[in-house]
Amino acid sequence: MTNTPGEFDTPADQSSGPKSDLLGSDLSEAERTAAFQAGHAPVPPRFILLVSVAIVVVVAIGTLIEHFFGNTGASNPPTGYSVTTSPSTTPTLPGGPQLSASVKDLLGLHQIATAPAPNFTLTDQSKQPWSLDAQRGSVVVLTFFDARCQDICPVLGQELAQARTLLTAQGAHVTFAVVNTNPHATTPTNDPTALSRFGLSTMPNVYFLNGPLSALNHVWVNYGVQIRVDAKGHVAHNEVIYFITPEGKLSELAIPFGNESSSGVFTLRAKKIHDYAVGVAQTASSLEHS
Repeated sequence: MTNTPGEFDTPADQSSGPKSDLLGSDLSEAERTAAFQAGHAPVPPRFILLVSVAIVVVVAIGTLIEHFFGNTGASNPPTGYSVTTSPSTTPTLPGGPQLSASVKDLLGLHQIATAPAPNFTLTDQSKQPWSLDAQRGSVVVLTFFDARCQDICPVLGQELAQARTLLTAQGAHVTFAVVNTNPHATTPTNDPTALSRFGLSTMPNVYFLNGPLSALNHVWVNYGVQIRVDAKGHVAHNEVIYFITPEGKLSELAIPFGNESSSGVFTLRAKKIHDYAVGVAQTASSLEHS
């Protein structure tokens, strides 16, 4: 479902646009290339996800439904959206390691089985290899959006930047990793728009990860991210944030959301962006101190 500014805060991936084809499954390189050239991606007969990740995806779908129905029941639709407003001062991260019910509800947060997070290696914005296994000892916040910042990035980018600021002020050691979701922009660059637009490029331990389509597809499959490309080349995908423990275990799952206009621009109220950022920071901090 897509929303225009002034409507409800609903999950960003409930699109009512044209149906599109699934890329987040194991295709050969030749099949993927042919599919993009043809403007669609065929769905293979079947694909197998890791059992733990399959459970995570089921939880994510349920959370999306909760966000949708919970927000559409609001009697006063929110107004005053902003994609640029940030707090004028650095707030203090409240709450300590215990997460309130309201924070969990806002994030659509669910605890998931502590299975090992599937490892992967991609290339970061410095054009250096980056692997998940190499981050052991640090909490990792792993999410997915477009290198060109054309999807939920205008909302989620602000949330990550504010969460990073909160955690830095607290002296927390948390790594933020964003995997590219745009199959048309797979070349690693030194300053991707997805980071530079919100000052993430200059923040410590923030990585934008890219690489060959086959490598990206492997990550999408393992983390239940479905990339869809329509006949016009427009890209859409489901939204998800994983919180990974210092031991490399999947721990928490959150669902980012925003309002999508008829032109495909995502927005969210500045206060809700900030509240979501606080929730991300609290969740990451709770894992560091658990």
